[in-house]
Amino acid sequence: MGSFLPPTRRRFASPDEVVSLDGFAYYSPIGRQEQTFIPSSRGSATAAVASGFKESIFVKIINSMSVDKDNAYEPPYSIMWGVNDETTDTRVMTMQRTIIPPGGKNKMHTHTCDAVFYVNKGPIYVYCGDPANPEKILVEAGHFCYAPAGEPHGQENPSETEPAELIATYGNCSHQDKAGTTFVQ
Repeated sequence: MGSFLPPTRRRFASPDEVVSLDGFAYYSPIGRQEQTFIPSSRGSATAAVASGFKESIFVKIINSMSVDKDNAYEPPYSIMWGVNDETTDTRVMTMQRTIIPPGGKNKMHTHTCDAVFYVNKGPIYVYCGDPANPEKILVEAGHFCYAPAGEPHGQENPSETEPAELIATYGNCSHQDKAGTTFVQ
């Protein structure tokens, strides 16, 4: 575990002001009151309000362009893990931004948790069913795809010139290493 950052006392100018602590941005849920910020070693923060020390958790903003790219989890994809138990202290979800290079295809796989992805830039092919003879479905940008726990699935970017992009989440799973990803191809 990293070291704790010292508390910082400040007054918000407006309810929608953003405060930057430890490289992340936080929105005040309380607004125009003086607060003491107590950042944790993982980057989340709590606030103690001067009038009564009511604690609250802040909304955390994570820039997907500033997190490390994981090129090993599902090659040939570049995955930016934005939300997990390391970045937010969550216990219930993992969220990622995935770039699929032109012509990129991962191996079919399963997870021990539900997986959902949104095709932000596409289209993409989604493979599902029997890995020996999978069904191939064209999914356009703007659509969600849900794969229940244990359902084999994979994706492919049919473009030879443009990357595709997914926003994905694992439900009831606080970290990608806990998703039980098993390649079946």
